[in-house]
Amino acid sequence: MRSDDEYTHQDRVLTIGVLARLAGWFLAPEAGGDEAMMDRYRRDLGHDIGHVPTNEECHQHLEAQVVRLRHSIGERW
Repeated sequence: MRSDDEYTHQDRVLTIGVLARLAGWFLAPEAGGDEAMMDRYRRDLGHDIGHVPTNEECHQHLEAQVVRLRHSIGERW
């Protein structure tokens, strides 16, 4: 596993895109997102927060992660 300073700018940009897309699937699950990916994220997040999260909770956590990553590459909103 890489340390934070080993991740390149491009790694972070790519990760932002993937997380943003996953967040969108939780916001509109009828849009046909990747169910296996959504289930995995929900399980992992549920383990961290101690309960099975709702779609809205998953979306909020993903959006927060996207914001942190954007800040890490110098983007400010």
